[in-house]
Amino acid sequence: MTRRRLTGSLIGDLIPDGASSSISYFNLLTDLTPDVNLDFSDTASLSITTNLVNSVTNTGALGAEMTLAATGATRPTYDATFKRAIFGSGNSLGVGSPSVFNSTGNLSLFIVFMRSADSGAAESMFAQYRASTNDKSFSFGFSSSDELQAVLSADGTADVVKTLSGSAVQINDVNILSFVNDVTGNTSRLSLGGDADYTLNDTAVNLRNSSTAVGINFINNAVATFQGSIFQIVAYNTALSATNRQKVEAHLATKWDNILDDFIEGA
Repeated sequence: MTRRRLTGSLIGDLIPDGASSSISYFNLLTDLTPDVNLDFSDTASLSITTNLVNSVTNTGALGAEMTLAATGATRPTYDATFKRAIFGSGNSLGVGSPSVFNSTGNLSLFIVFMRSADSGAAESMFAQYRASTNDKSFSFGFSSSDELQAVLSADGTADVVKTLSGSAVQINDVNILSFVNDVTGNTSRLSLGGDADYTLNDTAVNLRNSSTAVGINFINNAVATFQGSIFQIVAYNTALSATNRQKVEAHLATKWDNILDDFIEGA
């Protein structure tokens, strides 16, 4: 694995002047409680059998409603050393029909991930579906040219594809994807590693799905399958302010930079 200091790309760029102290002492679960927190470093939230992940329980505000599970050959492998779920072709974790992301169409999503292989085609790493039709509501992954990509759709509308031009996601690099969709402010921000050079600012897509419950999956097997590792997923059923987004990014960067400190070149 290639060592990539997350704090090097995030902390120095994202903490505003005078705000470092508040971010340094920021506690994700108590200071800005997410609706979804799926954390593979929290072994108490995991069910594992012979190094295969049976489920990961949500420790965010929505609780067990957002527990993701898998059975048989679809289960990802768990790496206890680096606290991650490793997804190969055909591996997935999912949940059936929770009531989440239905009220306003707003969303704030953060994914700590690493790609381990390039399929040469578009890949979907994380997706939300409408339970009634299994029609994609949003997914996040990579274009065929390895750029970070969001594919968004609302009820009865065509997909809107947002691609971070130039944001080639390298194999074996640990990254943080952040996405904030603000329907009220009509803005959408997709970023890789908090790097302003790879930030998309565009109009929002209303992700509201009427009253239809939706399910969340890491892997969208309808397209080329993501192969790599998921370390943590955090989501809010609201559009976070820039300050709060920076706090979450900085928290995740600091936490995982410490956990992954033993990643060395070629390991």
